[in-house]
Amino acid sequence: TGSYPSGGYAVAPGIDPISVTGYVPRTDVVLRDELSSEYGSSLIGSATYAQIRSYDGSAIKVNCLGRNNIFDEAHGDFYLDVTDTATPDDDGAVLVDALGRRWKRRVQNHVLIEWFGDVTTDATLAIKAAVGYCKAHDIKKIYALPRVYKITSSIVIDGHLDIDATSGATFVNAVADGPAFMIGTDPTIWNGFAARIEGARIIGDTTVTHSSNCHGIEIKAMRAE
Repeated sequence: TGSYPSGGYAVAPGIDPISVTGYVPRTDVVLRDELSSEYGSSLIGSATYAQIRSYDGSAIKVNCLGRNNIFDEAHGDFYLDVTDTATPDDDGAVLVDALGRRWKRRVQNHVLIEWFGDVTTDATLAIKAAVGYCKAHDIKKIYALPRVYKITSSIVIDGHLDIDATSGATFVNAVADGPAFMIGTDPTIWNGFAARIEGARIIGDTTVTHSSNCHGIEIKAMRAE
């Protein structure tokens, strides 16, 4: 009973929907053909961070389109870990939903800075979170995308970590009294130690009055073997 809208048309009661101009029945065969087509991935549902956090359904995997949209480079696959009831939401690789369940990003051998925060105006917190996640999970590489990352507080790197900026990333040092990156601040961490910032362009922020202590990279502890 009632009207059945489809494709901009209203199907009146008692009318065969197939006879209505513009209506395409979505049979199993049609759906299979569309999903296997070159645009099939666009027909599969996806969610933002906020939508994952508000989810209370029964799915065990979700395709994340991005933090807020498809353009912010935070897309990826998240899976439900029902065995974990303690890991906090880190705003990048672990999201906690409406039922208190943990959704974990499928991470291979690297992370992106964009997973961990909005980097459009100040990337400091996102970079620090990415570094912290790598250190906690023994991941050796962070990819920086071809964009500008503003740093307002020195990024400390202790341990084996490669920040790969060969794509054309630029880091702007807006720290008033310190370097953009500080490597090797803890001399007790030497087991497999190798920190590298590769291909990065680091420039000063002309709107900030820098002290003589400001550098692109400062190495605090180093050992030759």
